[in-house]
Amino acid sequence: MGTLALSLILMLALVPAAHAGSPVPLSLNLTGTIENAGSQQYSQSGGGFSCAICGAEIDGYYLDPTTASFTESVSASTSGLATTGTATFSLSGGFLGVPGTTFSLGGTIPISSDLPAEPFPVGCTTTCTSEVPAFFLGTGSLDLTVTTGGSPVESSLTPAMALESAFLNPFGGPIVWASDDGSIVLVFTYAAATIDWTGVQVAGSFTGTLGTTPLPTPVSGLVSQTTSAHEDLFAGTEIESGTIEFTDASPVGLDGIGTYSGSSTIPTAGSVDCSLETTGIPGTCTETGFSSSGTISLDGVAISLGYSLAWFVPALGFTGTATGTATPSSGGIPGVPQFGAAGLLPLLLALPLLLLLRSRKALLQR
Repeated sequence: MGTLALSLILMLALVPAAHAGSPVPLSLNLTGTIENAGSQQYSQSGGGFSCAICGAEIDGYYLDPTTASFTESVSASTSGLATTGTATFSLSGGFLGVPGTTFSLGGTIPISSDLPAEPFPVGCTTTCTSEVPAFFLGTGSLDLTVTTGGSPVESSLTPAMALESAFLNPFGGPIVWASDDGSIVLVFTYAAATIDWTGVQVAGSFTGTLGTTPLPTPVSGLVSQTTSAHEDLFAGTEIESGTIEFTDASPVGLDGIGTYSGSSTIPTAGSVDCSLETTGIPGTCTETGFSSSGTISLDGVAISLGYSLAWFVPALGFTGTATGTATPSSGGIPGVPQFGAAGLLPLLLALPLLLLLRSRKALLQR
C-alpha cells in the first residue's frame, strides 16, 4: 500500500504546471555582429559654413565666410561593393585678403566608387561582400569663374574628388569635400542627411533562462536578423524593422522565426574623434555607438520580448537583453520540464500522508 500511495503521489506531482497557452517567463542576454551591410541609399543637402572650422580653399585662396553662398546635394546608393550616384554644389563669394575679387565654383560630380569606412564581414580583406562608404569618389565637371575689377576669367575643371559621407559625422557636424591635388577643399556642415538601409544581416547568440526560480531552465542558441531601416543622421535617430530567427536553441522548442521592430538613437557619450585617420582636419569625423530598443515576436512557441541593445563604438556589434514570455501552443514547450510551483503543490500536500505511511510500515516491521 505504501508503494502504491507513493506512486500516486509522484504522478500527481509530475502533472504539467504550464497548460496550453500559459506564458512562461523568458529572459535572454544577446550579442551580435553585422555580417552584411546590405544596400544603402544616401541623401544629403543643406550645406553651410556656420561652424568654427568651416571654410573653403580654392587654388590657395581662402573663402571669406561672410560673403559665402553655398548649396550642395548628394544622392548615392551602395549595393554590395559598388557605389554610384551624383553630387552637386555651388559656391560663390569673395576671398580673404583680396578685396574687389569674387568667384563662383560649382558643377556636378558623378559618383563612381567609394572609399569604405568598413567592409563586411568585419575584418575581411579578400572575401568582403559589402561595405559602408566613408567617402564617395568621382571626377567633377566644374566651372570656376574669378572676377577682378569687373573682368571675369572662366575655366573648366575636372578634378578627382573625395566627398566625405555624413555617416562619418552625425548631427550635422562638419564634413570635408576635397580634390586629390588639394586645389579644392570645402569644410561645411549639412542640414539634412538620411540613409535607407535594406537587407542588413546581423548574426549572434543568446543565453538566458526560461521559467521562474527556484527551477528556471537554462537556454541558449543562435540568433540572426535581416533589417531594413531609415536613419536620420542630422537628428541622430533611426527606425528599423525586419525578420529574426532563433536556431540551434537549447531546449529545441525555442527555435522559431518572426519579426521585430524598434528605434535607435546615436548617443554622444563615448564617441571618439576619428579625424586623424580620415580627413586630417579635427572635428570632421566622429565614431559613435548606437542605443536600440523595441519588440520581438516569434512563431512556433510564441515568443514575445522587449529588447534593449547597446552597440559598441564604432557600431559594428552589440550586447543587450531581452525579456518577455514564451507561450506554448499545446502540450508545453518541447524539451522543457514542466515542474512549476503548481506541479510541486500535490507533493507538498501529500507529504503528511507519506510520512504517516512510512511510520506505519516501520511499526509493522517491529
